[in-house]
Amino acid sequence: MNDVKKVKLNIGAGQTYIPGFVNIDISTKADITLDLGKDRLPFDDDSVDIVFSYHTLEHVTNYLFALSEIHRVLKHGGCFFVGLPYVTLTEFHLV
Repeated sequence: MNDVKKVKLNIGAGQTYIPGFVNIDISTKADITLDLGKDRLPFDDDSVDIVFSYHTLEHVTNYLFALSEIHRVLKHGGCFFVGLPYVTLTEFHLV
């Protein structure tokens, strides 16, 4: 039996708060309030098991910075679940 508690992040939790996750958003409704486009995530490198983000990154001006932070904290083999409705509107059309 695995007794290690998984670290799970919900990026953009202002409208989608998930119990059992660390909910992060620019909104004060979240567990951690920060600007995803410029503030580092307050987690060590390779320390997060799951990152969930639904209809958030398309609202972040510097979404490449946000993605680099998600990549930094996500464990090798971790899961990143992301929903983006407007990928073609981003400057580089990349996610």
